[in-house]
Amino acid sequence: MSICQTCQTNFTITSNDQLFYDKVKAPLPVQCPQCRLQKRLAYRNERSLFSSICGLCHKNILSLYNPADQFTVYCNDCWWSDKWEPTNYGRAIDWSRSLIEQWNEVRRAVPRLALVSLNSENSDYTNMSSDNKNCYLLFAAENNENCSYGKLVQKCKDCFDCSFIYDSELCYGCVNIRNCYHSIYLQDCQDSRDCGFSIGLRGCSNVWFSANLHNKEYYIANQSVPPAEFQQRVQVLTADAVALKKSYQTWRELNKDRIVKYAHNIKSDGCTGDSLTDCKRIYDSFDVTGGQDCAYMTDALESRDCYDASFIYYKPELVYDSLSMLQCYNVQYSVFTFYTSDSQYCDQVHNSKNIMLSSCLRNKQFVILNKQYSQAEYEVLLPKVIAAMTTVSDYGQLPPAEHSLFAYNDTVAQEYFPLTKQQALAAGYRWNNAADERIHKPFKLTQSESVFYQTMNLPEPTEHPELRHRARMALRNPRQLWQRPCQCTQTNHNHATTCPEVFLTSYSTDRPEQVYCERCYQQTVI
Repeated sequence: MSICQTCQTNFTITSNDQLFYDKVKAPLPVQCPQCRLQKRLAYRNERSLFSSICGLCHKNILSLYNPADQFTVYCNDCWWSDKWEPTNYGRAIDWSRSLIEQWNEVRRAVPRLALVSLNSENSDYTNMSSDNKNCYLLFAAENNENCSYGKLVQKCKDCFDCSFIYDSELCYGCVNIRNCYHSIYLQDCQDSRDCGFSIGLRGCSNVWFSANLHNKEYYIANQSVPPAEFQQRVQVLTADAVALKKSYQTWRELNKDRIVKYAHNIKSDGCTGDSLTDCKRIYDSFDVTGGQDCAYMTDALESRDCYDASFIYYKPELVYDSLSMLQCYNVQYSVFTFYTSDSQYCDQVHNSKNIMLSSCLRNKQFVILNKQYSQAEYEVLLPKVIAAMTTVSDYGQLPPAEHSLFAYNDTVAQEYFPLTKQQALAAGYRWNNAADERIHKPFKLTQSESVFYQTMNLPEPTEHPELRHRARMALRNPRQLWQRPCQCTQTNHNHATTCPEVFLTSYSTDRPEQVYCERCYQQTVI
């Protein structure tokens, strides 16, 4: 049992944890998993975009960096061009000073990429995204077409105001859905079409105001309804903005005393966490697809042997205490690092290997503090660097919160670990006083958005997109686990009184839902 140096709570380092730390030659963590996650997420700004000017071509651009912080920012074309050289910002190691502080100085000096948006078409207002077409204000999203106002949207078309959705089309206001079509306001649903204001549907069509239905058609309020009557009632429920708001309020009432499965996991037996799909030996993790032998993960795709990592995709392996990675191998304590291997303490490093304490590199090898070395020089210096950092307890974790380049309330951390300004400043984070002003500013509809509302027969929204995003995020469970017993008391479920099953769940003990184990849930809803 260890004590977290940040929050003073006890946390356990398991034998599997120890094996992983030995594999990547990392010291044992000194913070609990929740504090490690909070610090990690404070390094990622997704949604706060600022007007800026490219430091090279001087055109007006959007940037994820606040102009008040005075970073040099380049547009996408300039940053990837050969018009500048990142190693020109390199510096020799000063062994008398903190190496983390020297890295931080390099990070603040070298020109930074304005937005992380790759291989996209007509999708300038997207960030942390790739391979999108005709998308607007989409974040952490890939392979989408004509989608707007979304977070973690994957392989979707014509979807607006949705979060954590996959392989869906013509959907609005949905959260946690897979393979759904022509539906509005769904939560925790899959393989369903022409549905609305429902939770926990699977394989359904034409279902409204219902929960926990599988393979049903023409249902309202969990009751079968003739098709003609169904259409008439749905038209009334969505007649105008007033009716839609009332329907939304009714939808939220469905959660009262609703029976829920302890986790939204699919084909992930023996794992712990929530929203795990096709996983094996994944522990204390959330929103992971195709993962194996990992722990303390969030938002990961096909990860192998990774710990304490978030927003990592495309088969990362041996990644530890890192954030925003694409196809990396054996990379630790790094952020925004793509297609890179055998490196540590990287920040916005691409297509490189054997990198240490460097920032904004492309196609490099054997670099420390952005200074180029020969292989022989690098191999001599690297253990000395690690030893020097270890001596002052700087090695083995992401640097403290004050090294983030973003204000706390501009980062993903504020979504999952909300703080007041006073709390954030006391914890060493920075604060953007203007962050909340944007929700009071007027907003306009794009042409594709107007067409979408007409197609879906929906009234135009009156709330700012950021408020709509916050409302959707509030519907998701926290990324934390509680040990709870199954609450099923149905005696026909192979138990005499209350079910004896105990599990870890993201439903806290003060939630109104009735939380069931897998077996009792399946026997109840099918």
